[in-house]
Amino acid sequence: MGRKKRGRRTGGKQKRAAQEDPGRSARPGADGPDVVQALGRAGGPDGAPELWARLAWLPLFALVGALLYLGSRPGGTGPIFVFMGGRLLIGLCSLVLFLWGLGVALRRRPLLQRGRLRAFVIVVLVLVVSNYPFPFPSSREGRPSTVSFRLPVEGEWVVLWGGEGREANRLAGFYADRRWGMHLVREVEGATHLEAGEGVEAHHCYGEPVFAPADGLVVSAVDGVPDGGPRGSSSQAFGNHLVLQVAPAEFLFLTQLQEGSILPVIGESVAQGAQVARVGASGFCPISPSPHLGIHLQTSSVPDRGEGIPWVFHDYVADGVDVEEGVPSGGVARDGTLLGARVRSKWPSSAD
Repeated sequence: MGRKKRGRRTGGKQKRAAQEDPGRSARPGADGPDVVQALGRAGGPDGAPELWARLAWLPLFALVGALLYLGSRPGGTGPIFVFMGGRLLIGLCSLVLFLWGLGVALRRRPLLQRGRLRAFVIVVLVLVVSNYPFPFPSSREGRPSTVSFRLPVEGEWVVLWGGEGREANRLAGFYADRRWGMHLVREVEGATHLEAGEGVEAHHCYGEPVFAPADGLVVSAVDGVPDGGPRGSSSQAFGNHLVLQVAPAEFLFLTQLQEGSILPVIGESVAQGAQVARVGASGFCPISPSPHLGIHLQTSSVPDRGEGIPWVFHDYVADGVDVEEGVPSGGVARDGTLLGARVRSKWPSSAD
C-alpha cells in the first residue's frame, strides 16, 4: 500500500512539472529551449513547414495584388504610391524572409528540407519581379495630349533618354511622372563636355537657352538652388524648375535649370517658343547624373504626384530626317556611347 501511495505522489509531481513546462517532454536531452527550432518552426510537429517558409507566401500575394491593381490603370495617386513605394516595400519584406530562411537553413541541416526550396523560389521570384523596371502603367496610355509641342532647345541636341521602351528611356521604368519624359544633352565631337574643362561650365549644354515647348500658364517656379558639380548639388531631384499648365490637368515640367535664369513668374502666360530659362545643373537624377535638360508632361503640378502623359513633338529633324510629328528616342550603350537621336527643332524662337 505504501508503494502505491509513493507512486501516486511521484506521478503527481510529474504531472505538475508537465503543467508548469508543457514543452519539456518535447525537448529530449535539453534543459533549455532550442532557439533555432523556435524561430524556424511555427510550433507544429516534425516535418511541418517552417514559419519563414509559410510567411513567404505573403509578399507573393501582395505582389500579385499590386500588379493587378496597376494593370487596371485606375489613375490618381494610388497607383503612383504602389509603383514607387509599394514594390520597394514588398521587395524588402522578401529580402528579410530570404535572409531569415537562409539563417535557419544553415543552422538546421540539411539545407533543402521539405518546403524550403519552394519558399526560397518564391522569395527570389518576388525580389526579381518587384525590382524589375517595367514602365509605369499610366491611365493616360493610348490617350496622348492633343497639344502641339516643339523641342525646347535650338541647335543640335542628343536625346539621352526618351521615347518608348526600357532601353531607350530608363525614366519610364523608375518614375511614374516621367513615364514619357525626356533628357537632352549637347554633344560636340563625340563628347558632352570639354576634355580639359572642370565643373558644370565645361558641359556643352550648360547655360544654353530653354524655350517654352507650348503655350502655357506658369503655375510653379522654383529658383535659387545653386548649380553644383557635374553630379548636381541638390537633394531635390528637379533642382530649379518651371511648371507650365498647357491644358486642363496637363502640366509640363522643365527641370535642371540654371540658378537665376528663370524669366517668367507665377501667374504669367508664356507663348510657345519664348525663352523661359537656361540649362543648369541644380538637381540630381541617378540615371542622368551629368548636367542635362529634363522635360516631361504629367497630370499634376506637384512633383512626383502625377501620372505621365504621352505627347507628340512637331516639326523637328532627327538624325538628318525631317519629322512632322513623333517622339525622339534615346539610349546609352554599355560603354557610355550615346545612342539617342540627334535632334534639332525647325521652329523659330521668339528671340529670332
